[in-house]
Amino acid sequence: MVTLSDAFRSGVDSPNWELRWKLLEAADRSRISTAARSGAKLDDPEEAELAAGFMRRNRRRLAYIGLPLLSIVVVLTAMSAAGLIEGGLVTMIVAVATVGIGLWKYLREKHMDGTPRASTSPDAGL
Repeated sequence: MVTLSDAFRSGVDSPNWELRWKLLEAADRSRISTAARSGAKLDDPEEAELAAGFMRRNRRRLAYIGLPLLSIVVVLTAMSAAGLIEGGLVTMIVAVATVGIGLWKYLREKHMDGTPRASTSPDAGL
């Protein structure tokens, strides 16, 4: 239910937020996103609003990834309960998915050291 709520809850960012986020320099975006992920308090109200918008967008993106995985787990569990597949197989799939998701989150959070990520914009070398 939490995943469904995060994916479809209202709270889509305004175009104003998107524009302000895109106008920030890469170092500022990295600093704000790092502060938002770590839960650090930002003193500037504008930066705090940008960080809150970043976290809303991040929760929605993660929920869109989690929904398909969650539905697969529910289907496999129902099939196991019905006796169509072996319970050990479901356990193994859920364990592998859990480790994979945990590793992905760990590697993603590893960027919280404040170093900017590589930019994909065409004018990055200018």
